[in-house]
Amino acid sequence: MSSLACIVKSGSNLKMRDLITPPDPYVKLSTAPGSPFSTSVKSNTVNPTWTSGNTHTFHPYDVNLLVEVWDKDILSPDDLLGSATVDTGTIPPGANDMTINLDTQGSVVINFSYF
Repeated sequence: MSSLACIVKSGSNLKMRDLITPPDPYVKLSTAPGSPFSTSVKSNTVNPTWTSGNTHTFHPYDVNLLVEVWDKDILSPDDLLGSATVDTGTIPPGANDMTINLDTQGSVVINFSYF
């Protein structure tokens, strides 16, 4: 069984949780029996982009990948901005950018590749 590499690239039109300031988003990826992976936090943006350092490898085994976008807060618990589930069995071979629509508002782009 091959492994699945995931590179979180960007977010678009993310939900505003606070009335005044844009969110400080980060993305968390996890599988059912797997360790979660989180990107770095991007400050004050509803359209974040992430660069290097956001690659994580999963062993798919036909599991679902949970994608969650969170707003980092300092004085209170982080707020969930939206989530989606990706059936890893539907990801085609090769390196593919996929736009994943969140259940609330906005989307994230993740590059998936099997190796």
